[in-house]
Amino acid sequence: MAFPSFLEIMSSNASVTSSVSQALLKNRDSAASLGPFDGNVAAVIGKFLYTTPNSSFIPFPSSGHRDLHLRNDYRYGPDDPTLWPQPYSERSPHLGLIARIPNDVNNPLHFLVGNVAAVIGKFLYTTPNSSFIPFPSSGHRDLHLRNDYRYGPDDPTLWPQPYSERSPHLGLIARIPNDVNNPLHFLVWNPTPNDFVASTGIANGVGRLAQQRVNTLASLVNRTRSRFSRYVAQLGDKKPNPVATLLNTAIHHTLTRLQSLPATYTQLNFGVTELQRYILELDALLDYVEIFKPIMDGAPPVSDSIQRMGVYTSNPRVVQDFHHAGLPVWYVRDFKATADGFINNILEIVEPTQFSSLIATEKHTGFPSIFSGKADTAEIIDLIHGYSRRWLATPNPFDVPSLLNPASASPAPVQIAELSLSSRPTKRPKLDESSKSKSKAPAPGSRKPAKQKNEPKVARDTFAVIESPLAPFAIPSWAAALREVDQSTPPATDPLPPYARMYAYPDPGIFITVPAERRQRLLESWLRIADASRATRSSFHGMKIQQWRDLLFIDFTSPISTQDEASTFTAKQ
Repeated sequence: MAFPSFLEIMSSNASVTSSVSQALLKNRDSAASLGPFDGNVAAVIGKFLYTTPNSSFIPFPSSGHRDLHLRNDYRYGPDDPTLWPQPYSERSPHLGLIARIPNDVNNPLHFLVGNVAAVIGKFLYTTPNSSFIPFPSSGHRDLHLRNDYRYGPDDPTLWPQPYSERSPHLGLIARIPNDVNNPLHFLVWNPTPNDFVASTGIANGVGRLAQQRVNTLASLVNRTRSRFSRYVAQLGDKKPNPVATLLNTAIHHTLTRLQSLPATYTQLNFGVTELQRYILELDALLDYVEIFKPIMDGAPPVSDSIQRMGVYTSNPRVVQDFHHAGLPVWYVRDFKATADGFINNILEIVEPTQFSSLIATEKHTGFPSIFSGKADTAEIIDLIHGYSRRWLATPNPFDVPSLLNPASASPAPVQIAELSLSSRPTKRPKLDESSKSKSKAPAPGSRKPAKQKNEPKVARDTFAVIESPLAPFAIPSWAAALREVDQSTPPATDPLPPYARMYAYPDPGIFITVPAERRQRLLESWLRIADASRATRSSFHGMKIQQWRDLLFIDFTSPISTQDEASTFTAKQ
């Protein structure tokens, strides 16, 4: 083997004398095999001698002071381990094995191949592993529920969404065909009127999901939540994915509401699709964390029998990750910029698949618009999850304006004459002059005058804790605070607004302070109207105690009273 002189490939700034050359070449033997410390070629760079037993050149080293920045080719110049040899690193010894690839378009490492392609607006959409191009849902969004109680093209369980760095698992959501024989069919199923079991109370239009359907959904919930429990157990001391934890909790709460709370048919449908969406998303997230993220990071690919939703992206790295993992992906590029010098292999140009013919798009008139404008996928998902937490459209009887006058920061001054020593002041009937003259103090030793028949009863002190086996346990601190209330002080707002001193639910004292036989009737009446009270959509800020008492004493089991029969005070109320 010829052993060229190192003087021919030295750095131009290396000062090498003839004596140095003679010293290095004195043992030159072109016929001998080279050992690891011999030099096929050598160079003196500064104070150091560089030799190599198996290369034909000496690359100028990139060690010493570094100035790390991108160059015009969007790489890092001599500090880029994919471009130039680097000093050996104990922590990253693999850097020396990076392939030195020639800039050849025919090289098999060029990955951008298009099975089909479509031009939509100014952009070119290609996919290496799908047979269609779904029309994108990006741009201006009008987020609202559709007639199937889902979110149309903005729903990640129905249509592919733009890739989200924060929610990459959305592309793994299962695309389930609407086939009754599919074991996961109930994750895309909608209840029908036959699945709605009306309440046995007096309210029309309120009921629950048929028990058979509840059991089917419960089995799907148990499957997913059991998988989540196994995932958490495998983590040991590590914390689970926080989004997975939230979805697991949301699944449990949603199923509990379907099992327990009466609802209208509309509310029932929303609850079912909400549960389905949570299950599909948690399944996808666990698939991403446990299976596909490791594949994207280098684990061997696995076969996947589930059709996935896929993602759009303009990031080639995401295209590679999803392609390597066997997941549908659509690469979005500027068509004008791509057309010149286009080198990728496209097998077919297709028309984009429109969502309008495949999913419900007509807006549901019973629900408001949630958002209108531009938003990325993560923001859309946040809006959907947020609406699910507040969607139940029953009024809050406690959501009333402040009793304080907004124009005044402090209540009106209290007049001394208005105060009463009574802990529960009640109005007394005024006496005329003749009555005053007739009213005299009783003589000593005389009997206490008999109680008048129509004398008004003293109302129960609603600030006092009810002590009864039927009453719930009173919180001591709350009971103590109630005892400290100065009921002699007039209200800050005078006159009080109509909703003041109203009860959103019947005062417990109504049931406790009556004889047992009457209590049974009151309880039965409340159970008959409770579903209607909770599910009503009308504005309701409660009733007074007497109004609740009158309502509960109505016999809801008897036929509707005629006009002649409706003459009592209770019937009129």
